[in-house]
Amino acid sequence: MPNSSVETQKFAARLKLALATKGFKQSPTVVANKFNEVFHGRAITIITVRNWMLGNAIPTHDNLVCLAKLLDTTPEELRFGRSVEKTYVFDGEDLSAVDQMFLRSYLNLPIKQKRLICEMTLAIN
Repeated sequence: MPNSSVETQKFAARLKLALATKGFKQSPTVVANKFNEVFHGRAITIITVRNWMLGNAIPTHDNLVCLAKLLDTTPEELRFGRSVEKTYVFDGEDLSAVDQMFLRSYLNLPIKQKRLICEMTLAIN
């Protein structure tokens, strides 16, 4: 399903803001070069970055994750304009405050305790 023009334009605005905040020149060439220095997958082209910056396209998930890391933000903030600290989304629905509190607590647990919680949840489902 193609991205709507509104979505891609909003993404482009958030990308430009993140670039400015990080002190990067608003140049597809600069962004592509910096991205390709840290990305371990297939290199992106200047045209690809230009399309992101003009609001013609949104990066694939892998590219978005790398781009967010490069810009010291989260993929969620860059893609949707909200921080995971503010709202968790599950199957397109915002979670209740109680569910968000539970998830924050869970995410702060050590890995062994997370595994235990996961096993218990699977056992009662």
